[in-house]
Amino acid sequence: MNVGSYFAQIRRFLPAPQDILRHVCLSILILVTLLIANIFGPIYYLVAIVLCLLSLWARCYFEAFVSLFGPASLAVLSATVAYFLGTAKFQYMGLPNVEFFNIDPTYRCGRATGGCLGSGNEWLTELPYNLTIMSLVTVFGPERGSYTGPYPTQADDAAALAHGFPVNLNDFSHDHFKVGGASVKLDEGVGKRIVNWWMVFSGSLSDYAPGGFFADQPMPMATGAIWKDRVLILKGPPGNPTIAIIDLKSGRPFAFYGGFGRSHPANWRKSDDL
Repeated sequence: MNVGSYFAQIRRFLPAPQDILRHVCLSILILVTLLIANIFGPIYYLVAIVLCLLSLWARCYFEAFVSLFGPASLAVLSATVAYFLGTAKFQYMGLPNVEFFNIDPTYRCGRATGGCLGSGNEWLTELPYNLTIMSLVTVFGPERGSYTGPYPTQADDAAALAHGFPVNLNDFSHDHFKVGGASVKLDEGVGKRIVNWWMVFSGSLSDYAPGGFFADQPMPMATGAIWKDRVLILKGPPGNPTIAIIDLKSGRPFAFYGGFGRSHPANWRKSDDL
């Protein structure tokens, strides 16, 4: 058998180009229909079953697969791309607190939420998306750009801060300050963001300067400690004693404990800062 006849026999088992195009277009149409139906809660399941049965009746088996597993497959693909780009975050629904956005201590990626208004069908995409990230991290390690250093628990924070040092907030707001005898440099803008958040109910730093509203009062101080030569643990002033956990290598925070609000004042990835 020559090469030409071999490929001719192979082509006999392959669908014609117009058939391939038809299957692709129908699959895209089904997927778009399912994504729209996903907004309307339980209606999604009825639409998916009808589309699957119609596809089977027409012997369009790939379209039947898309009807049942299309959104989940799209979520797996999206998670895989995000992981290799270094932008993957676990997906959830619900109103977050400050600690929600901490870098996950096990899988070392961030978290995102779609808010408190959901359809009830989020698990169809969130579950495969999150499981894909977990699997990829388990096999290949943390995604590019993740924090990979030691991760203190809240008990570690308390133990370190018990022997902490006072930190001047004015110096801290300029991203260059001392913790005991150690000099610390933060990424640009991190200190100012955290100080403004700490003092949202206590006035600004300028209020404690001569001529300011609180000029007769001492400047509030934070408490800081260096943990395992890699992590800076900072506790805010008495008016807002939220704990910030900062990577000394990058000068970026990767966790906050306690406090108020629905987001971090500064994030691990600078692109996530509001």
